[in-house]
Amino acid sequence: MSTSSETITYTRVRFWTEALSILLFIVSLTFPAFCTNGGGDPCVKSLTCLLLGWGGLFHAGASIAWLANPMLILAWILTPKNRSMALAFSATALVLMLAFLLFDEVKTKESGTYSVIIRYHYGYWFWLSSSSALTLGLVILQFLSNQPEVEDEEL
Repeated sequence: MSTSSETITYTRVRFWTEALSILLFIVSLTFPAFCTNGGGDPCVKSLTCLLLGWGGLFHAGASIAWLANPMLILAWILTPKNRSMALAFSATALVLMLAFLLFDEVKTKESGTYSVIIRYHYGYWFWLSSSSALTLGLVILQFLSNQPEVEDEEL
């Protein structure tokens, strides 16, 4: 980057990319993530998924998508320091989030009972959007930082 206006543009893009991603993540926590055919309350809250989803990692399956959360947090932390690593973590989080769509059922009870996913709710889509926004923003930042410097020509 050669001029202060390019530096300001880069800084603004980085700030708004990260801010939008974090905001979308926080918004996702206020909605249900998905609904199942299970009894009781068939919709699972996103905050519940965040706080308790790690427990499902021992049973594999759809719970593998929970690993997107630490990946996304690492991407946020690395964005100002190491954009390439942040992009790798953000893209990995995005893939893990999308992988959740490949599963038809989730473990819903501690006894090991599985329920069929019948609907992806707003919480899931906002969660997915948080990683999508960060990944796209980091790709744009990568493009901005790889622009060749323009030399001033004498008239």
